[in-house]
Amino acid sequence: MRRSLLFVMSLVVLCACRQGRMVGLVGKCSAGDGQACWDVAMIYDNGDGVPKDLAKAWPYLEKACRANHLRGCHEAALWLEYGAGVVEDRARAAEMFGETCERGYSKACAYAGDLYERGEYLAGGGVPRDLEKAERFYRKGCDAGEAFSCTSLQHLLRRQ
Repeated sequence: MRRSLLFVMSLVVLCACRQGRMVGLVGKCSAGDGQACWDVAMIYDNGDGVPKDLAKAWPYLEKACRANHLRGCHEAALWLEYGAGVVEDRARAAEMFGETCERGYSKACAYAGDLYERGEYLAGGGVPRDLEKAERFYRKGCDAGEAFSCTSLQHLLRRQ
């Protein structure tokens, strides 16, 4: 009985700590802290102490990106590309990957290049095929040491 009571009390304390952490993160996010926005988004995305809810996570990803959290921008672009928690919008995803690449997140360069290389071949369309843009993004990623960009650039140049 005593063990059960201690277990329940531990859960209550843990829950209260998580709620307090969440409130603190939301406040920091509202003040423009991109990392805090990212943390809140991932808490909702993973269901960490709260019900998993991509619709609640999405606004925090957008806020993280606006606060220059580049991984948040990359993740938001992925969600747009695949329609995870938001309406699929590959044109916007390509734009976000490109902007994130230009801002220095090299992993996004490969994704931008890939979307522009495949272009209208994607189901749902929305991204015009543009091999010059694809090459530019692959090259930028490769110059930053992003291996997938280098491999994709080699394949693209062989086919041209």
